[in-house]
Amino acid sequence: MLLSSKNLTKTILYIENNSDGTVGGSYYSLLYLVSGLDRNRYRPIVIFRQDNPLIPEFTNAGIETRVMPRPDALQLSSPGKASPGSAIVRAVAMVPIKLFNFCSLLIFPIFSHARFLRRHRVDLVHLNNSIERNNNWMLAAFLARVPCITHQRGSKPRYSLSARLLSRSLKAIVCISNAVRESLLSGGINHPRLEIIYNGLDPSMMVVETDRDGIRARHGIGQADQVIGIVGNLKPWKGQEVVLLAMAPLAKELPKLRCIMVGASGNGKDPFERHLRDMVIALGLEQQVIFTGYQKNVADYINAMDVLIHASVLPEPFGRVLLEGMALRKPVVASRAGGVPEIIIDGESGVLYAPGDHAQLAVEIMKILKNTDQAVALGEAGYQRLVKEFGIEKHISRVQQLYEIIFQEAGL
Repeated sequence: MLLSSKNLTKTILYIENNSDGTVGGSYYSLLYLVSGLDRNRYRPIVIFRQDNPLIPEFTNAGIETRVMPRPDALQLSSPGKASPGSAIVRAVAMVPIKLFNFCSLLIFPIFSHARFLRRHRVDLVHLNNSIERNNNWMLAAFLARVPCITHQRGSKPRYSLSARLLSRSLKAIVCISNAVRESLLSGGINHPRLEIIYNGLDPSMMVVETDRDGIRARHGIGQADQVIGIVGNLKPWKGQEVVLLAMAPLAKELPKLRCIMVGASGNGKDPFERHLRDMVIALGLEQQVIFTGYQKNVADYINAMDVLIHASVLPEPFGRVLLEGMALRKPVVASRAGGVPEIIIDGESGVLYAPGDHAQLAVEIMKILKNTDQAVALGEAGYQRLVKEFGIEKHISRVQQLYEIIFQEAGL
């Protein structure tokens, strides 16, 4: 690792922006990164937008952790049937409300955050999500003259004007895959330092606390039953619908096959979750499909599966769950899009299929379930690829090298 000429401990502030009630891959990626930093060189501080079940993991690792909620936007109450006159009044009333929201959500936080950076002598701000989030922290870092970088964990066809402008203030954008990097370039973010640093995972972090038999017994699954499963927040783009459609013909041929869906919607009344449960009933899969809700230790559930499915219907920026399955030597069937082919070598360390093609997904799952030798070979090859290409030590080393380059350029 490059060393700064001023070999002092540097304070790095990490901002996790997610606030939709779910705990996704960005949380775990951040936890693994800050837990493994060289603490003789870096002092991490982590700020979340909301309380979440992983905060104890951060504090147990000795990470200074804070919750700084996002201010709520002021809303004008929705009227009943509006007259032309009331519509004009409403439009006029929206002017001060929009001004208030602009100040309370952007302007005031910029100065507040800048004071925080100065008070805590932060040397670098590391945003954990996207160039389209945390605009106030970007501007606060600029105001406080603190270098700022961001992870880019998502992809989209076009980036907003504000993102294109504010990205110029960043010292680097960390892309979690080449697919993400290409998305940035094609979407108008032509930053001079788009660093590809894959997410990492130490297999020893996937600790199974409740064994296979225990998890199966908890959900009424027979010990001789075959189990497939998907792990991820319940969202349309994650492809749970595709898994249910694939499960329908599989269940007819394999009556003892079970499918577990691990993850939550963040809201028990979420319409997509209701839609999935309605699909289960419509497909006659009430006895075969199990919704587990959010599970803090997904290792227990992946360990209980015979096949792990990744089913995103949109290009997956990376796919941390793939690494988790590989760490537990599980055969993985994954959607061929985004960063997934950078992780899975088709037919060698896993099996890829066309996104959204539930018929092909069913065929590939059936092949693995009927061929134990293939399942074992895929799982072992996946594990070896994880260790070689996606180890957490390699990830942390690359990030720390980037920090040192930025510190040197800033004269810190």
